[in-house]
Amino acid sequence: MEKSYISRIKETAEKGKEVYSESLEKILKQEIVNLRNVLKECVNSHAKEKQFGLIVSNDSSSEIELYEMVDRVKSPESLEEKIIRNQEFFDLIGKEGTELIDAIQKNNDDLMGLRFLVSLSCDCKRLFDLLDKYQEELNQHDINFLNLNQNPQTMRNGRPIYRIKGKYKGYPFELQIKSKVDSAWADIEHMLFYKDYQFSYIQSTNKQVMKKLGDLLDQVDELMIQVRESQASYEKDRKEMEFTQYLGTKFRKQIQEKIGSAFVLSD
Repeated sequence: MEKSYISRIKETAEKGKEVYSESLEKILKQEIVNLRNVLKECVNSHAKEKQFGLIVSNDSSSEIELYEMVDRVKSPESLEEKIIRNQEFFDLIGKEGTELIDAIQKNNDDLMGLRFLVSLSCDCKRLFDLLDKYQEELNQHDINFLNLNQNPQTMRNGRPIYRIKGKYKGYPFELQIKSKVDSAWADIEHMLFYKDYQFSYIQSTNKQVMKKLGDLLDQVDELMIQVRESQASYEKDRKEMEFTQYLGTKFRKQIQEKIGSAFVLSD
């Protein structure tokens, strides 16, 4: 008896999962470590540059990185589910071995996923600009970005995201840059509406609730930007005052002798 359409779909997805698990997944788990290290080293090397300002000093003069990095390799189970959900089985049916692996990579440009999580929304563009500026440095390590000019993008929920597609030694990866606020928003949305955002019977209500939540988180982000800017302004004023006091103390006597009175230096 000829196999049913659904049976062929399941068999194709299972075969893709099996081949991926036995070969490509193991390679990617090794390569993503190298990829992460190269990207992190590049960012660390240039983050203190004034135009980026992604490393700051606190009152104790210790340095604070305004970013952190996480990564993952797509699991075989996730790949199997995606093959069925996105109807990728049409491209995989009848393929074996290397041909099947190539088809899996062609249809899945996020087998390796990396994310820079930054403190505030304004830091997203700064980190993106850093990667853009030092593309050639990354190219030397066989890292190639494919869609920088298409960023930032707008997600289905209307919020912006930096989602960079690339290849490392020929293997596909996706690099996201998100603020902690956007990451929190996405986690909530994922928990409530994962894979069902378009078809929920209370779709309009869901969107309204998530938009209001997004607006609140944006306000928090804006407030934290103001706090950061006020801290930077305070630090600048403090240093100027200390320098003024130093000059006043050191040259007080000479000033009195020259002009007949002591005064506090100012702008």
